[in-house]
Amino acid sequence: MMPIVQLEHRRQELSEEERQIIEKEQWIDDETARLLQRFPPYLSGFRHWRQDAEVKACCEQADAEEAYQYFIWQLAYGQAQRNYPPLSDVELSTSRACRPGVSSGLTGQMPRAR
Repeated sequence: MMPIVQLEHRRQELSEEERQIIEKEQWIDDETARLLQRFPPYLSGFRHWRQDAEVKACCEQADAEEAYQYFIWQLAYGQAQRNYPPLSDVELSTSRACRPGVSSGLTGQMPRAR
């Protein structure tokens, strides 16, 4: 393990390409975390009470929670990769609802049918 002084010195020696790669990976990690906050944190919040009995049985297995966590992480990470490169605030506010595969950022319930 390198001492902090050596790490800081190494960071200054990074090429522009290496810095861009690190910045991209950090952005994707941050975007993944942001997207994960939109999913129910536990499988029980994702399941619907009117599911088929066999589907319910699958969701009640001992390793189902771990599989659900991996599943939502894969979905969020894949979407974060598709969302890169980040848009500016102006582009984000005008195009987010129009880009395929990107949430508009609106939350809440769907309006009731009249």
